[in-house]
Amino acid sequence: MRNRKTKQQLVDDNEQAARIALYLPQLHAQKEKLEADLQELEHLALSGWGYADFHAGVNFAITEFSEVRPQKLPLGICPSLSRH
Repeated sequence: MRNRKTKQQLVDDNEQAARIALYLPQLHAQKEKLEADLQELEHLALSGWGYADFHAGVNFAITEFSEVRPQKLPLGICPSLSRH
């Protein structure tokens, strides 16, 4: 004999299906937004602009601080740093 669902199990299944059906449009809208965001990120990554601010910062640090030389601190100013 097959496993048959009780009337209450069928009612519960129908209620769950109705809740899922109500949530599907919301879920679809979230999916569409995520896909649009992903396409924008892909465009930025492929165009190279995604890292432009990083590269500008690195270039600035390399060019502006290339002539900075470390100096020894006088003893007693900062004992933990002057030992090196």
